[in-house]
Amino acid sequence: MAKKAVSLGSILSKMKVDVPLTTPQSTVTPTAPAVEEKKVLDKGVVMLNLGEIKTNPRQPRKVFDENSISELAKSISHCGVIQPLVVCLQKGEYILVAGERRLRACTLLGLEKVPVILIDVEEKKLGELALIENIQRENLNPIDEAEAIKEIMESEDISQEELAQRLGKSRPALTNTLRLLALPQKVREMISSGQLSSGHGRALLSLQKVDKILALAKECVEKGWSVRELEKRCGELAPTPKKTKKALSPELSDFEEDMQRVFATDVSLSGNLKKGKIVIKYSSDGELRRIYDIIQELKSGVE
Repeated sequence: MAKKAVSLGSILSKMKVDVPLTTPQSTVTPTAPAVEEKKVLDKGVVMLNLGEIKTNPRQPRKVFDENSISELAKSISHCGVIQPLVVCLQKGEYILVAGERRLRACTLLGLEKVPVILIDVEEKKLGELALIENIQRENLNPIDEAEAIKEIMESEDISQEELAQRLGKSRPALTNTLRLLALPQKVREMISSGQLSSGHGRALLSLQKVDKILALAKECVEKGWSVRELEKRCGELAPTPKKTKKALSPELSDFEEDMQRVFATDVSLSGNLKKGKIVIKYSSDGELRRIYDIIQELKSGVE
């Protein structure tokens, strides 16, 4: 069963990030730009000069559709900014936490001030909050999401399991997203641009040779193959097994499926309950390191 989506508000609550119930003037340091107390629109919402807001350096989203920004600008010109931007104060500067599309649209319109909510958040959490917002709005392409997940795991030294819980995702879903980073750069660019889906990318990971992956990815884009069609083509190019695998007992068959889910790759098991062999396949050094990390996490859970 899919995990229930986690809201940005609940994440902020767990992180003990306080959204002010009054004007955030009292939380601003003397070196910070002043927020006009007269411009309080609602509890916690104030007007801030647009030029004082800096974009989030850890924004996971790399590509913004200009047509979409233009459409949003037209909407704002007629209806105003309905949902305030979320900012935090870092080293005397206002850093955007959520709402970069709105910020870009307001900049396009030439607005001087925008409504904001000021929150208190650690600098290292900026990337995580931006990732959560984009995931909830389904704004990220799969590669941007994978790179952001990897960056957060490395910078905060947390496991896939812990981050999956924070994001409201299942562990296998997070692992499958990270697997896309093992694809060649050209294929990752095809996924980022929307020419291929994440499903296409996972299908290509079944091939071991980079030249075959690139050739099939190009053909897939040119001919508009579905994921199922690409999976079929990949199966035709995959190495033919040397011998037919003997049927496993129900217990071992279930165990094999569990291992495939945990490692998010092809895992084969042969033998019986007393003696046998387990083979975990990988197609790149990045995927090998990922499998090694999972084994280390499983070991630490037993110790």
